[in-house]
Amino acid sequence: MRKYFGTDGIRRIANTELTPELVYKVAKAGAYVLSKHTDHTPTILIGRDTRISGTLIESAMVAGFLSYGANVKLLGVMPTPAVAYLTKKLKADASVVISASHNTFEFNGVKYFSNKGMKISDEIEEEIEEVMDSGKIDELNAVHNKIGVSENRTDLIDEYVFLFRKIFEDNNRDEETMTTASLSEICSYLKLFHARSKLIIIFTDTEYNQGDKAVLKEALNPFLKHKLLVISGDEPLTGAKLFMDCLR
Repeated sequence: MRKYFGTDGIRRIANTELTPELVYKVAKAGAYVLSKHTDHTPTILIGRDTRISGTLIESAMVAGFLSYGANVKLLGVMPTPAVAYLTKKLKADASVVISASHNTFEFNGVKYFSNKGMKISDEIEEEIEEVMDSGKIDELNAVHNKIGVSENRTDLIDEYVFLFRKIFEDNNRDEETMTTASLSEICSYLKLFHARSKLIIIFTDTEYNQGDKAVLKEALNPFLKHKLLVISGDEPLTGAKLFMDCLR
């Protein structure tokens, strides 16, 4: 019976239930379990969504990884599939997504991916919990030049964008439609379709926090303002009405 992990990682109210102390232990134990059979300094990727508590959780994760002796690449705000893709492409030892998916903004979560870019098994999660609650975690301290280092690699989103460009390179349509409730996905698509004629974004969830709005505002390059149609409202739009609106 798992104590911390649920069906999709760990999800709790940030800073009261999902405390920095708990996240630090999850990171340190996870780094050990996921890299104990390697013969090199492990590299771990961290991506997050736009929740206001994201950088708090991220900081605690980084501290745990570096304390163990793992190196960290900070991907910044990035969709979960992008983190999984980059983990395998860059041959990282593991990765973490800091997100609570559909849960309301006061929640946050931690989800591990293996070096294959796949969610770790229940058995590995149980092993991480065993290390967390044992005295062994206090022995997992890197010293001197074995302490890990972190680097900001938000530029790696370009690798994911390139993947989509390759997929759509033969697609000459003048209009692309995306339905999503994830601001990190929206930001990725904004970059992907930077040079296309029009990108339609349909907000299916209007309850964004201020951190979400700030990220979206930053992503809205002035170059895109005449090419971007953002649809948001309490009333759902039918497909017919949507495209009629687009033609205006």
